[in-house]
Amino acid sequence: MRESDITLLLTAWSSGNHEARDELFGVLYRDLHRLAHRALADQPNEATLDTTSLVHELYLRLAADFQPLDQNRARFFILAATVMRRILIDRARARLAAKRGSGERALTLAGDSPQPATSAEAEEVLAVNDALDHLEQRDPRLVRMVELRWFAGFSVEETAQLLEVSPRTVKRDWHKARALLEDWLIEVAGRPG
Repeated sequence: MRESDITLLLTAWSSGNHEARDELFGVLYRDLHRLAHRALADQPNEATLDTTSLVHELYLRLAADFQPLDQNRARFFILAATVMRRILIDRARARLAAKRGSGERALTLAGDSPQPATSAEAEEVLAVNDALDHLEQRDPRLVRMVELRWFAGFSVEETAQLLEVSPRTVKRDWHKARALLEDWLIEVAGRPG
């Protein structure tokens, strides 16, 4: 589908046309499925959420809250990456909340044998989210880039296209963002708890 057709569907959706919203998701479903697959690739213990479920959760959240205004395909995928980040963060919080006080490690049924769903991994995802919230105050574009690269798994070239910058800028920003996030995580880890 052409970029202009996607823009027309987004415009119709913003006018309250739910058929346009559903058609848009149908047209972009394969791309969103690929995005969800990459988002979950970095979540090895997220066995209760598969790519299809993540796309469906994305649809439910966007169908309920999203009002596209002057949107295009790139902005829609940037938003999709942000919403997927929120979904994964919400699930990490839920995993931690379920484990508090139980003293046991939750098991998932991924693969041939149960895998422990460690709270350390959920805590890491939440720590990165907190660091991104902190970075958002300094440089929102870096946060969009991290969401696209880390949470959604877009390549350097895809991220450059979506953010309308050069691949070289994405590489430079990726190094900058990683350094800033690492510095913030180290600072937080060193604070008395």
